[in-house]
Amino acid sequence: MSVAIGSIAAGQTVTGETITGGTISNKGITLKDCTFTGQHIIKASVDMNLVIDGGKKVNDMSVTAQSYEGQFQILGSGVNWGTGRAGIIFRNFLSDGGSGDGIQMGTVRGVLVEDCEFRNHAQVDVMHADSIQVMDSQFVVIRGNWFHDNAVAVMMVDWNNSDNVFEDNLVTHQDGWDFCLSGVARVRCEHNTFVASNYGTRILDDHADNPPSNGYISRYNAYDGGTKFNVAQSGITGTKGPDLTNAVFKAPGDPGTRAGFQLATPANAPDGQVWGSRRLAGGITPPPPPPPTDKVPVARFTFSPAAPVIGQPVAFDGSASDVGDGSATFTWTDETSGAVYPLGTGSKLSFTFQQPGTKNVNLSVKDVDGDTNKVAHPVIVASAPPPPPPPPVNEIAAGDKVKITNPRSKYYGKTGTVNSVNKDTQTAMVAISFQFPLASLTEI
Repeated sequence: MSVAIGSIAAGQTVTGETITGGTISNKGITLKDCTFTGQHIIKASVDMNLVIDGGKKVNDMSVTAQSYEGQFQILGSGVNWGTGRAGIIFRNFLSDGGSGDGIQMGTVRGVLVEDCEFRNHAQVDVMHADSIQVMDSQFVVIRGNWFHDNAVAVMMVDWNNSDNVFEDNLVTHQDGWDFCLSGVARVRCEHNTFVASNYGTRILDDHADNPPSNGYISRYNAYDGGTKFNVAQSGITGTKGPDLTNAVFKAPGDPGTRAGFQLATPANAPDGQVWGSRRLAGGITPPPPPPPTDKVPVARFTFSPAAPVIGQPVAFDGSASDVGDGSATFTWTDETSGAVYPLGTGSKLSFTFQQPGTKNVNLSVKDVDGDTNKVAHPVIVASAPPPPPPPPVNEIAAGDKVKITNPRSKYYGKTGTVNSVNKDTQTAMVAISFQFPLASLTEI
């Protein structure tokens, strides 16, 4: 579906559509993840609050020598804005090739171009081909963008610009100027990374009839090959440096990959300020650490003996459990027949059951985050075994020769021959005298 930009009502949000060319002046419009075709003329006003969030404009040849030079042409009202600002935002937008400038703005206040990509803007016939051109405008912020393989990244010259900002951008493999400006009072150029420029210099050059660019700030930028921001004319007041010159860059893989560019050495300026763009993924500013992964505990235990009896200690061992995040608490319970009986705490436990039966023993492991895991095993506790039988007495029979071993008998130590044995009374008749308890006799 196609939507003409001039037909969009104030306050409307359009998502994922093709936006055809025309003129827009209504306020409070958001165009999200749209594809743009044709030339779009934005008649800016105070508090216009136009947001272009995501989306793209690719190889659009609609700009001609007879039209405005911008694929997006932002025009101020031409009246005194006072302290008012338009509030126009381009964010996460791709501007790729085509005729004319990617964005051209004039006589406007309050435009933000942030986290966009500009590529392949080259001269087409007699048309200019700047990625962004700014004229007679104030409070324009160009931040965190990636400019590569263009004729010019940003041109800010020739008409009374002031109080504009160019920061945290990566500018690489330009055919011409990276950031060319003149007559821009109080311009701020900070924390940018410039790589492989064809011209090799950044120019602050006051052309004839332009006011001086007094009050400029150019610092904390990173340049390769000894090139740097050049203040071409003398007598201009401002702050220059510190910057990182002769920076060494490494670009693993395709040099057109933004995440690949990073400063090799050094990382930081002596005063602690980061040199170069702070937006480079994997670059001089380390990426934020990944969010912590929540580990949950896993309860495991063994016990011994495998078949205990009442009154016998049972050793429980839960040390093979995974404890999740940090230290953990171990809680043991007997959860039999719906009741819960506490057994103890700790990764290891010794417990003696006093009643027989099948015990449903549970181990609960809780980590420092409050995550809990439980496991249960049945423990079958048997009744205590009967006492062992008395040791067997000597199997003495008639005719055996025995020795009297009862020290209380007057025949202690005597020997004799067994005449007969009475199993019921556990006695024997020995020839040397009379009846003796079997327990007092030892066969010899």
